[in-house]
Amino acid sequence: AEYHLSKGRTELAAKYLAQCPSSIMPFADTSARLALPMLGMEEGNSIKANESLANSNMALITFLTDKMKSAKLKNDTVVCTMIGSWLAELHLHERERDGSGKPTSLRQSHRNVPPVNQVLLHQFLSSFVKDMDPKVIVNILASHDISAGECAGFSAAAGDINAAVNAALFGEDEKAGALDALRVLNDSGIEKAEPYYYKHATELLSRAPMAAARSFLSRYSEGLSETKLLPAFMQYERKRSTNTFAEEKDDSAFVDDENASIKYLEGVIAQGSRSRAVFNYLTSLYAAMRDEGPLFRFLSTHVPPSASSSSSNSGGISELMLKQAQEEMSSPLDKSYALRTILRTGRHFRSAVKLYMGFGMRQQAVELALKVDPSLARELARKSDDKDEKKRLWLMIARNAAAQ
Repeated sequence: AEYHLSKGRTELAAKYLAQCPSSIMPFADTSARLALPMLGMEEGNSIKANESLANSNMALITFLTDKMKSAKLKNDTVVCTMIGSWLAELHLHERERDGSGKPTSLRQSHRNVPPVNQVLLHQFLSSFVKDMDPKVIVNILASHDISAGECAGFSAAAGDINAAVNAALFGEDEKAGALDALRVLNDSGIEKAEPYYYKHATELLSRAPMAAARSFLSRYSEGLSETKLLPAFMQYERKRSTNTFAEEKDDSAFVDDENASIKYLEGVIAQGSRSRAVFNYLTSLYAAMRDEGPLFRFLSTHVPPSASSSSSNSGGISELMLKQAQEEMSSPLDKSYALRTILRTGRHFRSAVKLYMGFGMRQQAVELALKVDPSLARELARKSDDKDEKKRLWLMIARNAAAQ
């Protein structure tokens, strides 16, 4: 070790120094000997050794890395944590140095950083990811202005999903940070990631709505609850539509996507969700759209035609009411809520007609159809099975035609 050090071959000397017993080469003394020349302090080394040590931390990194490997074999977590923190700082210092040897900020010098320094940092983090305290390392990385994605990647590999997601979301590029956070969550087991989906759902939707919706949907079959995510979608839609957002257009982090919420809700329903809250909220989103097509198709799928509201036998009305009550309880769609929501918009009357028919209220359906589509009113009247009802409906249609 001393021979190679005297010749300026400091990295090779450091490997031999790491193998020396502590009784011959104490750790503290050897570390100081390799570290101080970088600070302009000579420590009993040859001129060549001091010149080499003053230009690079690689000898100290080599020495500490070998010592950490020994501690890892002994399962000495305290030593691994201390040396690992020091090594992280040293690797980052090397990464931030430009070609002249002067330290600069990472952002200024990122394009000039030798690729080998980047590789060494990633190699170090990957090799000892299970042997260091992830929170400490993430704090060190963040203090050196390392990108959020790299901090998140290390935390995720260490199994600290919370630190990984927070590191990603607190980066400067907010959309990229949200995508990094989603990547961390998607790559983690659902049992560990689930609480963080719920915790950060609103923020993820605000920054990357469609990517978040797809991510949530992909984990639905694994147990990610649609009802626990629903408040985040409601908050996102409220922010999209309220006047408050109109006054905050300088909020570049918010991404307005009218399809994200609908895509997610449609997806979970297609995968078997029977949540009434989900069905009702999707209905309200459809009702707010100008195009009635999606709403009408949705109701056509989930609102079965009801029996006629009239019956010749004495028990017909009570049987009809009982049947409607049973259908209402078994159906995930609250037809009463849907009808109120649609009528409140003052449009989408064909959908309202569909709901009236779902209730078995053919007369009300015909009355409404006469206002928007007389041909639909005639079709509904023709399909009535009750003679008295059919007579009343055609009389209503005739009076409407005469009035026009």
